[in-house]
Amino acid sequence: MDLTGWKSRLTNAVELITNGRLGIRTSGQAEQGRSFFYKGITDSIEIFSEVLNKGDLSDILLAETLFLTKELSGADTDETHAIQSYETALVQCDDALFCLNLLSTPEQYKIVNSAISHSVKCRHKDMPKDGFLVFMLGHPTRLRNGLKMIGIDPDERELRQLRISMCYRAAKLYVEKQKVILHPPT
Repeated sequence: MDLTGWKSRLTNAVELITNGRLGIRTSGQAEQGRSFFYKGITDSIEIFSEVLNKGDLSDILLAETLFLTKELSGADTDETHAIQSYETALVQCDDALFCLNLLSTPEQYKIVNSAISHSVKCRHKDMPKDGFLVFMLGHPTRLRNGLKMIGIDPDERELRQLRISMCYRAAKLYVEKQKVILHPPT
Protein backbone atom coordinates (compact mmCIF):
# COMPACT_ATOMS: atom_id res chain seq x y z
CA MET A 1 0.00 0.00 0.00
CA ASP A 2 1.40 3.37 -1.01
CA LEU A 3 0.62 6.11 1.46
CA THR A 4 3.02 8.54 -0.19
CA GLY A 5 1.52 11.96 -0.11
CA TRP A 6 -1.71 10.90 1.64
CA LYS A 7 -1.69 14.11 3.68
CA SER A 8 -1.71 16.36 0.62
CA ARG A 9 -4.18 14.04 -1.11
CA LEU A 10 -6.53 14.29 1.90
CA THR A 11 -6.15 18.07 2.03
CA ASN A 12 -7.06 18.26 -1.66
CA ALA A 13 -10.01 15.90 -1.17
CA VAL A 14 -11.50 18.00 1.61
CA GLU A 15 -11.03 21.14 -0.48
CA LEU A 16 -12.95 19.42 -3.28
CA ILE A 17 -15.76 18.61 -0.85
CA THR A 18 -15.87 22.20 0.40
CA ASN A 19 -15.75 23.69 -3.11
CA GLY A 20 -18.32 21.16 -4.25
CA ARG A 21 -20.76 22.17 -1.51
CA LEU A 22 -20.27 25.81 -2.45
CA GLY A 23 -20.77 25.06 -6.14
CA ILE A 24 -23.94 23.08 -5.52
CA ARG A 25 -25.42 26.15 -3.81
CA THR A 26 -24.26 28.55 -6.54
CA SER A 27 -26.52 29.20 -9.50
CA GLY A 28 -25.12 27.70 -12.68
CA GLN A 29 -22.39 25.71 -10.92
CA ALA A 30 -24.41 22.86 -9.42
CA GLU A 31 -23.17 20.23 -11.87
CA GLN A 32 -19.51 21.10 -11.38
CA GLY A 33 -20.12 21.37 -7.64
CA ARG A 34 -21.56 17.86 -7.50
CA SER A 35 -18.58 16.59 -9.47
CA PHE A 36 -16.10 18.17 -7.04
CA PHE A 37 -18.09 16.98 -4.04
CA TYR A 38 -18.23 13.34 -5.15
CA LYS A 39 -14.57 13.30 -6.19
CA GLY A 40 -13.61 14.68 -2.76
CA ILE A 41 -15.79 12.15 -0.92
CA THR A 42 -14.47 9.25 -3.02
CA ASP A 43 -10.85 10.30 -2.53
CA SER A 44 -11.39 10.79 1.22
CA ILE A 45 -12.91 7.32 1.57
CA GLU A 46 -9.94 5.82 -0.24
CA ILE A 47 -7.40 7.71 1.90
CA PHE A 48 -9.13 7.01 5.22
CA SER A 49 -9.37 3.32 4.24
CA GLU A 50 -5.63 3.23 3.54
CA VAL A 51 -4.80 4.94 6.83
CA LEU A 52 -7.18 2.68 8.75
CA ASN A 53 -5.67 -0.45 7.19
CA LYS A 54 -2.16 0.72 8.06
CA GLY A 55 -3.24 1.04 11.70
CA ASP A 56 -0.69 3.68 12.71
CA LEU A 57 -2.13 5.73 15.58
CA SER A 58 -0.23 8.89 14.62
CA ASP A 59 -1.52 8.70 11.06
CA ILE A 60 -5.09 8.00 12.18
CA LEU A 61 -5.05 11.01 14.48
CA LEU A 62 -3.37 13.21 11.87
CA ALA A 63 -5.87 12.21 9.17
CA GLU A 64 -8.81 13.17 11.36
CA THR A 65 -7.09 16.38 12.46
CA LEU A 66 -6.38 17.38 8.85
CA PHE A 67 -9.95 16.64 7.82
CA LEU A 68 -11.42 18.64 10.70
CA THR A 69 -9.04 21.56 10.09
CA LYS A 70 -10.02 21.78 6.42
CA GLU A 71 -13.72 21.43 7.26
CA LEU A 72 -13.40 24.28 9.77
CA SER A 73 -11.65 26.51 7.24
CA GLY A 74 -14.41 25.81 4.70
CA ALA A 75 -17.32 26.33 7.09
CA ASP A 76 -19.70 29.23 6.44
CA THR A 77 -19.51 31.91 9.12
CA ASP A 78 -23.21 31.46 9.85
CA GLU A 79 -22.68 27.79 10.76
CA THR A 80 -21.83 28.69 14.36
CA HIS A 81 -22.79 25.28 15.79
CA ALA A 82 -20.58 23.47 13.26
CA ILE A 83 -17.68 25.87 13.86
CA GLN A 84 -17.90 25.33 17.63
CA SER A 85 -18.00 21.58 17.09
CA TYR A 86 -14.91 21.67 14.83
CA GLU A 87 -13.04 23.88 17.28
CA THR A 88 -13.87 21.59 20.20
CA ALA A 89 -12.78 18.55 18.19
CA LEU A 90 -9.49 20.20 17.24
CA VAL A 91 -8.72 21.04 20.87
CA GLN A 92 -9.37 17.39 21.67
CA CYS A 93 -7.05 16.39 18.81
CA ASP A 94 -4.28 18.41 20.46
CA ASP A 95 -4.95 16.66 23.77
CA ALA A 96 -4.93 13.29 22.00
CA LEU A 97 -1.59 14.01 20.35
CA PHE A 98 -0.09 15.03 23.67
CA CYS A 99 -1.22 11.75 25.26
CA LEU A 100 -0.06 9.69 22.28
CA ASN A 101 3.39 11.24 22.62
CA LEU A 102 3.40 10.51 26.37
CA LEU A 103 2.55 6.89 25.64
CA SER A 104 5.91 6.54 23.87
CA THR A 105 7.70 7.23 27.17
CA PRO A 106 6.53 4.48 29.55
CA GLU A 107 7.83 6.07 32.76
CA GLN A 108 5.95 9.31 32.06
CA TYR A 109 2.84 7.42 31.06
CA LYS A 110 2.83 5.51 34.34
CA ILE A 111 2.62 8.90 36.07
CA VAL A 112 -0.37 9.77 33.88
CA ASN A 113 -2.02 6.54 34.95
CA SER A 114 -1.49 7.44 38.60
CA ALA A 115 -2.85 10.96 38.06
CA ILE A 116 -6.11 9.89 36.41
CA SER A 117 -8.86 8.78 38.73
CA HIS A 118 -9.42 5.06 38.95
CA SER A 119 -13.19 5.50 39.06
CA VAL A 120 -15.12 3.66 36.37
CA LYS A 121 -16.08 6.83 34.48
CA CYS A 122 -12.40 7.79 34.10
CA ARG A 123 -11.39 4.37 32.79
CA HIS A 124 -11.93 2.45 29.58
CA LYS A 125 -11.30 -1.28 29.76
CA ASP A 126 -9.46 -0.64 33.04
CA MET A 127 -7.07 1.80 31.32
CA PRO A 128 -6.91 5.56 31.94
CA LYS A 129 -9.34 7.49 29.77
CA ASP A 130 -6.82 10.15 28.80
CA GLY A 131 -7.09 12.77 26.06
CA PHE A 132 -6.54 10.24 23.28
CA LEU A 133 -9.36 8.00 24.41
CA VAL A 134 -11.64 10.92 25.21
CA PHE A 135 -11.30 12.07 21.60
CA MET A 136 -11.44 8.67 19.89
CA LEU A 137 -14.42 7.47 21.94
CA GLY A 138 -16.27 10.80 21.91
CA HIS A 139 -15.70 11.98 18.34
CA PRO A 140 -17.90 9.22 16.86
CA THR A 141 -20.88 10.85 18.59
CA ARG A 142 -20.08 14.08 16.77
CA LEU A 143 -19.83 12.19 13.48
CA ARG A 144 -23.08 10.28 14.16
CA ASN A 145 -24.90 13.56 14.73
CA GLY A 146 -24.00 14.45 11.13
CA LEU A 147 -25.59 11.20 10.00
CA LYS A 148 -28.92 12.52 11.29
CA MET A 149 -28.93 15.43 8.84
CA ILE A 150 -31.90 15.40 6.50
CA GLY A 151 -30.84 14.50 2.99
CA ILE A 152 -27.29 13.39 3.82
CA ASP A 153 -25.69 11.94 0.74
CA PRO A 154 -25.10 8.14 0.86
CA ASP A 155 -21.42 8.62 -0.03
CA GLU A 156 -20.97 11.18 2.73
CA ARG A 157 -22.72 8.75 5.09
CA GLU A 158 -20.19 6.07 4.10
CA LEU A 159 -17.31 8.47 4.78
CA ARG A 160 -18.66 9.38 8.21
CA GLN A 161 -19.17 5.70 9.09
CA LEU A 162 -15.61 4.95 8.00
CA ARG A 163 -14.31 7.76 10.20
CA ILE A 164 -16.34 6.36 13.12
CA SER A 165 -14.79 2.92 12.56
CA MET A 166 -11.37 4.50 12.40
CA CYS A 167 -11.87 6.18 15.79
CA TYR A 168 -12.93 2.93 17.43
CA ARG A 169 -10.03 1.05 15.84
CA ALA A 170 -7.61 3.71 17.10
CA ALA A 171 -9.07 3.44 20.61
CA LYS A 172 -8.65 -0.34 20.56
CA LEU A 173 -5.02 -0.10 19.36
CA TYR A 174 -4.29 2.58 21.93
CA VAL A 175 -5.68 0.48 24.81
CA GLU A 176 -3.46 -2.40 23.68
CA LYS A 177 -0.43 -0.09 23.92
CA GLN A 178 -1.57 1.17 27.31
CA LYS A 179 -1.82 -2.41 28.59
CA VAL A 180 1.70 -3.24 27.42
CA ILE A 181 3.04 -0.24 29.35
CA LEU A 182 0.89 -0.45 32.47
CA HIS A 183 0.50 -4.23 32.76
CA PRO A 184 3.53 -5.72 31.00
CA PRO A 185 3.48 -9.47 30.45
CA THR A 186 5.63 -11.34 32.93
